[in-house]
Amino acid sequence: MTGVDTRNELREFLTTANRAVGLSRFGSPEVLGVVTVPVAAPGPLDALVRVRAAAVNPSDTLLRTGRQAERLKGISPPFIPGMDLAGDIVALGNAVAGAGLHVGQAVAGVVRPWRPGGGAQAQYVVVPASSLVPVPGNLSYAEAATVLMNGLTALVALELLDLKPGSRLLVTGGAGARRRDVH
Repeated sequence: MTGVDTRNELREFLTTANRAVGLSRFGSPEVLGVVTVPVAAPGPLDALVRVRAAAVNPSDTLLRTGRQAERLKGISPPFIPGMDLAGDIVALGNAVAGAGLHVGQAVAGVVRPWRPGGGAQAQYVVVPASSLVPVPGNLSYAEAATVLMNGLTALVALELLDLKPGSRLLVTGGAGARRRDVH
């Protein structure tokens, strides 16, 4: 998709229907459905991303079942799950200059689904530009959408372990659900 260059084009673009996975009540997977929500304009430090892939994580189950209801206080349904996404930048906020991002660029990012506007499982998502990274050319959108949360989880685990230099760590199951040989 080409970028939005003028305010008039952005205004026209924002009238586009934005389909998302959403829920208006908590419960089993049957509470999930396709909802239509407005496309939001990016703030000064944000990017509007056309999502090509969004991951599904255990945190989405917590949201769906209501175990994160406290985080959703003050936010009106439908609630949109998803934390990880990959897609193309459609528009940039006016203060994003110099961040190494540009309209049309393939990016991956992380958002919090308990914020106004919801999470990553929508066609268009506003993402803080600081939460986006360029997608390397050798990764598909689907692959890129799974990397960040897994990487953040590993980083937090390592920080919590507070290993000292020379320590050893055994990682089991590091290949995840899709096995790949590590050389």
